Amino acid sequence: MINDRIAEGCTIYVYSYTDVKAGFTSERFLVGTLHIVSLDKCAALDPYVASRYDIGMMCAVGDGVDACQVT
Repeated sequence: MINDRIAEGCTIYVYSYTDVKAGFTSERFLVGTLHIVSLDKCAALDPYVASRYDIGMMCAVGDGVDACQVT
């Protein structure tokens, strides 16, 4: 896991794709715990994920959990 955490935990509650290719979404909220990290650390982990971030974004990672919000 990442040692450069800004916060110890952030709980997310989302409806999400359970199978992106088939277009299936969850029928109930899914719950996951993420750890907030700096944007620089996020960019170093995966340039695809944080290729163009700005001041309004937050980066969080977890074991087998992810979340993305595009506005």
